[in-house]
Amino acid sequence: MTTIIKREEFRNAKNDATIVIEQYVDKGSVPMWRYFVKYDSFMFTSGCSDGLWTKPSKKWLRERF
Repeated sequence: MTTIIKREEFRNAKNDATIVIEQYVDKGSVPMWRYFVKYDSFMFTSGCSDGLWTKPSKKWLRERF
C-alpha cells in the first residue's frame, strides 16, 4: 500500500500543464519522491518519474515541461 506524505501542484512556464510532486512511502520502505505532468490538451499523464531519493527542483520541472 502506498501512502502519500506530501503533494504539491504548480503550473509550468508555458501555462499549459500541471506538474505534481509527491513524497510517498510504500509499506516497509523508505520515503521516496516522484513527479508527473498533466497537460491540459491531453487526457493522460506524461513525463513521470518514480523512485527518486531527493525532491526534484521546481525550477527545473517548470522550465522542462
